[in-house]
Amino acid sequence: MKYLLDTNILLRLVELTHPHHKEASEALKKLKIQNAEFYTFLQNISEFWNVCTRPKDKNGLGFTIAETDLQSKRFERFF
Repeated sequence: MKYLLDTNILLRLVELTHPHHKEASEALKKLKIQNAEFYTFLQNISEFWNVCTRPKDKNGLGFTIAETDLQSKRFERFF
């Protein structure tokens, strides 16, 4: 089955302290075992970058560009 991953799922995967991090991670692992196919749109990646690189005091994650790039490359390999 094919799944489109919303930006919020991507963010939950990289925000290790978020209350839903484990839940999102476990769900994707289970689906991957079932041969699920995951997709994102360019819009999702753009939104992901926006939130990741935005300062924490502005409702972002405060990641550096290098950290965000690393996470994006991990998604590319997984998806």
